[in-house]
Amino acid sequence: MLREAKEESGLDVKILRPGPLIEYLDRYGRAVAVPFLIESRSGTITLTEHSESRWIPPGEASRYRIVPDLRKALALFDLG
Repeated sequence: MLREAKEESGLDVKILRPGPLIEYLDRYGRAVAVPFLIESRSGTITLTEHSESRWIPPGEASRYRIVPDLRKALALFDLG
């Protein structure tokens, strides 16, 4: 998770808490995700794999096109 966060955002993060496995189906088939609650140790995002980023309050996630079951992951952490 630490390496993936660094690759995707350029941020150094600290894992606060892992969540339980979430299984879902999307257009590619069955997938399993492991959500993590993380905290950034640095504040400047450097995108390498995406064209834009945006910090949003968890309660506003439904306003955006988000990855499958992100709402479920937010609820697991009492954030949505």
